Amino acid sequence: MRKALRAVTLIFLAAFVATLVEYYFGKPEWAVFQIRWLAGFGTLCAVIVALFSDYLRAHIDPIRITIDIPVERNNGLDPLEVNGTPQRVYCHHLRVLNLTPHKPIKDAQVWLKHIFVKSIDGKWEENYKFAVPRLMEWAPSEFSKDKRTFAKQQVFDLGKTISSNIGFVLNIHKEQATDRTPLPVGRKFRCVFFLTAENYLGDDEFDVEVEVRNLVEAQDSATPSIVSIVTESNWRVRD
Repeated sequence: MRKALRAVTLIFLAAFVATLVEYYFGKPEWAVFQIRWLAGFGTLCAVIVALFSDYLRAHIDPIRITIDIPVERNNGLDPLEVNGTPQRVYCHHLRVLNLTPHKPIKDAQVWLKHIFVKSIDGKWEENYKFAVPRLMEWAPSEFSKDKRTFAKQQVFDLGKTISSNIGFVLNIHKEQATDRTPLPVGRKFRCVFFLTAENYLGDDEFDVEVEVRNLVEAQDSATPSIVSIVTESNWRVRD
């Protein structure tokens, strides 16, 4: 889209320059006709831009985003009751960065699309399947947990590592979290996320790996799961 617009602009400027040359050094009456034609074409372009300005802006200068690990992380554990038993948990977060901060993202939502499990032979297999993507919650969830509007960045809840060798629980929106079975300790999972928003047309997917560890709390430290951004491509096993 951007290349097409640049080409149309260059053609229009070239035609305008040629018309000026024709007016001063060639046939003025023919140049006058060309000027009228260019004026009409320019008016038509102005009308198109006015009618489809949002669409054109979205394609010429689209919003670009990425997901990464926040710089600031928790340095302690939180209490949580799991199946009636008090436990200690470590809360994990991910950050959505708007790479075009001059264009705020309106009513953004983060969705979990796939969960892959690393098998014994090292392949990533989609053992957890769901037809409808799962909505994640923005943090803090007390304020606008479903949708967020922001210019630079926002953080959403990825999940929790639970003590007592229980595992890792993804923080899916409560309305969709029908099954909160923990991901078991000792396994590696990869989650595939995408983002939707009122003014975001991208279809990028973002891969995040979780290595589930047993949460052990020491005096000044703990051992939560390891969360990292997947950078390799073509890692998924398809049916």
